[in-house]
Amino acid sequence: MMRKWILVVIISLMLTACSPKKSENQTLLIKSFSSEEYAVIIPYELSDARSWHGKYSSKLDNMVIPKGLKDYAKKYFPVNEYYLSEGILTYDDVLMLQKRESDENPYALNPKSGPFEISDVLTLDSPYIVSDIVDLAFIKDDQSLKLEGLAVAVILNSHIEQGSEQEDYILSDELLYEFGTFIGRRLEQYLRTLPHVGAHLPIYISLYVAEGQSSYVSGRFIGEGFFENRKGQFKKINEKWVIFPSDEALKTDGLIHSNISSMKHAINQFLPENVSFVAKGKYLNHECVYLKIDVDAQAKGYTEIYALAQYVKQLAKVFENSNLDLVINIKSNGEIAFTIKKKINSNKLEMLDIS
Repeated sequence: MMRKWILVVIISLMLTACSPKKSENQTLLIKSFSSEEYAVIIPYELSDARSWHGKYSSKLDNMVIPKGLKDYAKKYFPVNEYYLSEGILTYDDVLMLQKRESDENPYALNPKSGPFEISDVLTLDSPYIVSDIVDLAFIKDDQSLKLEGLAVAVILNSHIEQGSEQEDYILSDELLYEFGTFIGRRLEQYLRTLPHVGAHLPIYISLYVAEGQSSYVSGRFIGEGFFENRKGQFKKINEKWVIFPSDEALKTDGLIHSNISSMKHAINQFLPENVSFVAKGKYLNHECVYLKIDVDAQAKGYTEIYALAQYVKQLAKVFENSNLDLVINIKSNGEIAFTIKKKINSNKLEMLDIS
């Protein structure tokens, strides 16, 4: 019996020795959930600059900036050719870039201390305009992980504090675009000094205007440029976010404003308690491409929120033929119970029960 047991142990050891060992550097390709999105590679390396982004950007911008950067970069880095990864900029890189230009920091993006003439008719005192830099990396080979492309967003403050009372001065998108395109070229020069970048790597740079911390909507992308072999130029992006219903929304899109207002009125008649209703739309080149609606009811049970969700889906049919992405979250006391969705190239409304 003992001899048999020893024989089993010896065979097990031999099989273990012959089996291939996993490399500590072995990677795993995770296919994308959609043909329109990037695949990613595991292990996923977190950005060294992530703590900076979380500290100085609003909660809205923390999601909107990298998502928008990813979507705009698809024109230059197709999803069927590249994998998406966190960027290469370190915390120290971002720290240096948001400093003031000086002899010690020639690549810093904020103006030098003192009067700064941002236009022919406007001079500001030591304005702090660039608050953050967000980057994404693109690779083709999931084994070598060689950097094949870089996308970078420059975050520009629209509210500039001036004077002893720290009064806000709001800069227009036109002024920020002119400033952003100027410092954007300096940023490209700095990026090409980094290891693995060099003179020929394709670099996409976008300009993003951040709103104040108290804003109900995120900021917006106002410009972009693609640079390869040291050649490239910036062009404008016409993007904005709108809250519904509002005077701004009425001026921007009367039809959607009317549909949203009617939906809000109908929902408020459904339950005796107040129902929170918040809607916001993203406009690109004056067309609504994304509409998100949050409905939060003080439901007393599942059947109430179930019936409300069915009713909201019926009301949402006014958007079936609209060429936009639609997301409606039906909440019960702050918790999402149902989600209604429609893709931009579809007229089919889908409802998911996640209660």
